This record gives sequence, C-alpha cells and structure tokens, in this order.
Amino acid sequence: MWNRDLQPDFLEKLISAACYLPMGFFIGVGYILFNGKGANNRFFRFNFFQSVILQISITVINMLSQSVVGIFMALMKPILAIMSVDVNMIDQAVMMTVNYFVQAITLLLVYGLIWAILGKYAEIPFISNVARQNLR
Repeated sequence: MWNRDLQPDFLEKLISAACYLPMGFFIGVGYILFNGKGANNRFFRFNFFQSVILQISITVINMLSQSVVGIFMALMKPILAIMSVDVNMIDQAVMMTVNYFVQAITLLLVYGLIWAILGKYAEIPFISNVARQNLR
C-alpha cells in the first residue's frame, strides 16, 4: 500500500500522470488489467479516480449544455423574436460560458498531471474528497 513516507516509483508516476490525458481512462484500465494486484496502489488509484471524475464532468457539461441550450432556444425563440433579440448572440454567449467551464476543468487535468509526475497528491476541492472516498 502507498505510504506517504515512500515515494511511488517512476512507472506509477508515469501511469498516474497518463490517466489525466484525454484517453487516459483506457491507459489506467489497461494498467489495472495487466498489472493485477500491483495496480492496487493508493497513489495510482487516487489519481485514476480523480482523472475519471474530471473527464466525466467535462463530458456531462458538454452533453447537458448542448441539449439544455437547444431546448431552451427552441422554447424561447418566439418570445425572443417578438422582443427583437438576436437568438444567435444569446446562444453564442451561453456556449462561450460553458466553454470557459470546460477549459477550467481542463486546467485541473493539467494540474493533476503535473502533480502526478512529481509523485504528490493533487488536492482539488470536492473532487479529491470524492476520489478519496472511493479508495476505501
């Protein structure tokens, strides 16, 4: 098991950092499948869970934003047309705001990647707590 006094070896750092890449989920699952019980290391599992949570949140935000904005615009289009408001401008503003959230989460992925390479735990509020709860 991972002890805070011991440093993870180079391979564990590298695989943990690779989990933060866009297809990192598959790298992590491959490491678990090929390494078996050796993949049951606390440092790797923490980084794996944290990266999965961040990547899932990006996917959910993108999916929800497209469907919710589409439905909202379909319902509000007649009302906005009466008020002579440019619907495309509102749509672009909403999608730009959503894009800022996605970019912020992407920066958290880069932050986690850097800390994993250094062999330390990347503390991200709320997300690190959820990842730690899944380690038990």
